[in-house]
Amino acid sequence: MTETPANQSLDGASEVALLDTKGERALRAGGFLLGAFLVAAALRFGNPGVPDPDSFYHFRHAALYAEKGLSMSAFPWLVHSIISRFASDIGYGFHVFLIPFTLLGDPVFGIKLAAVCETWIIMVLVYWVLRRHAIAYAAAWPFMLIFLSGPIVWTVLQTRPQTLTMGFSALLLSFMLLGSPWGVFAASFLISFVHLNIFPIIPVIVAVAALFKGLVERQWEWRKWALALAGVGVGWLLRPNPFGSARLEYVQILVHEVVRQKKIPLLFGREWEPVSLASLGAFSYFMLVWVGVAALAVIALAMRRRGLGRRESVFLWSSLALALAFFVVTVTITKRATPFWGTFAVMFVAQAFNCFLNPADEREEQPFKKDTRLLLALGVGVVFAAMLWDGANQHLIQRQWSGIPPARMQGAGQWLREHGKPGDIVYNVNWDAFPELFFWDTDQRYVQGLDPVFLYAYDERLYWRAHHLQQGEAADHTWGTMDYEADAQEDTYTVLSRDFGASFVILEKRRNEALYQWMLGDTRFAPGFENDTTAVFSLRSP
Repeated sequence: MTETPANQSLDGASEVALLDTKGERALRAGGFLLGAFLVAAALRFGNPGVPDPDSFYHFRHAALYAEKGLSMSAFPWLVHSIISRFASDIGYGFHVFLIPFTLLGDPVFGIKLAAVCETWIIMVLVYWVLRRHAIAYAAAWPFMLIFLSGPIVWTVLQTRPQTLTMGFSALLLSFMLLGSPWGVFAASFLISFVHLNIFPIIPVIVAVAALFKGLVERQWEWRKWALALAGVGVGWLLRPNPFGSARLEYVQILVHEVVRQKKIPLLFGREWEPVSLASLGAFSYFMLVWVGVAALAVIALAMRRRGLGRRESVFLWSSLALALAFFVVTVTITKRATPFWGTFAVMFVAQAFNCFLNPADEREEQPFKKDTRLLLALGVGVVFAAMLWDGANQHLIQRQWSGIPPARMQGAGQWLREHGKPGDIVYNVNWDAFPELFFWDTDQRYVQGLDPVFLYAYDERLYWRAHHLQQGEAADHTWGTMDYEADAQEDTYTVLSRDFGASFVILEKRRNEALYQWMLGDTRFAPGFENDTTAVFSLRSP
């Protein structure tokens, strides 16, 4: 007969109960993983378009790494841009992530599947972070993040590095508050490696987390600060030509902001604009939850019936401080901060709900009675359900966010491959057409793309010549200064052939109607490809 060791802490029944608990947890986690993937797939494959043109660029750049090798740094496809001059890639890690999707054979399907996986990764990371901090209903809050508003659903459907950094930022805060310093290093590394352009959020998260942890827990974990900095450095250095990336960052962050502050009218992308107060209406459901739960948390603390534990307190206030900080940036500087506002606001709501509103918490020191907490939780649930319905309705039923038809530039790209020589320069009148053209045709070279500041920093006079043509301020002539100067006028054909070295011009007929009509009537331009939206002309020799 075998005796049970005296130091064994669990009898057979307890062991079975523990196994059942672990099995239930595993089952719930598996259900969440599957459900999150199915929701992400339904949203993305339910939309026939591509939400943002940059998705085309990122996918094709990844395909070039698959073809030419990961050490490729040169980018000759934008001839009049500091991107070609500095020969580096600030989204290198994201393009490495996309490589497997480029091997699927169908590039449009690859773009969509990559977006599904990005959305799923965000949800999994947020779920895991909340589980680490013992947040109740951890499987629900990632869905609140994804369906926070129509614009956020649109954001997570994009194949862009900003999406992944939502999850990485949650991971960074979590490890700053709880766990190994090497987790801080990993999260910091992932942010800078995948999307170097967004690295300034790292010191912000580290500073806020360190401040609250120091004030509440009296812990100043200097090693985490150092490893966060080391993660940024390794993420920056682990790419071909990192010093070229640093110069690109200088232009896109510092030069870009100086230009904006000086009110120089560059053709910035709309995402650089702040979210207007009127546009906040799209976030009304979530604003109701965020502000409402914050108010209830203040009331609960004022009642002083239950003090928060130190870890709960640090998580609650650091996530609220970060949410407020990114909200201010969103409404005053740029909507690029919106995903980070949403991420930290959802983390705050989850913790506040866990501390003050969870109806399953039976402790006597709860500030609200159980019936009251149940009613408040039902109220939050109703608003949450309205958020889910609104997001699904906008994207899957009404198709208010239809995006770009994937094959819009396919015909033009094919025509250019067939009629041009490799390396010919195509003057793309609209800078934001580059990603689609690049996606369908990598044989040719283009003039401008990804961000107008890259052409502006390369050559200001070239930028203004292109600016006036795109804006419709000029057709048969243009000029190389911001303001009109009669003696600075130059013949457009001469500018295109001499200054830009163009062999072809591609334009969108509605956006560039005056230029289109002028080229039709000028014998120096030979009509080539044309469809309902796009026209391509070749430049005849003088």
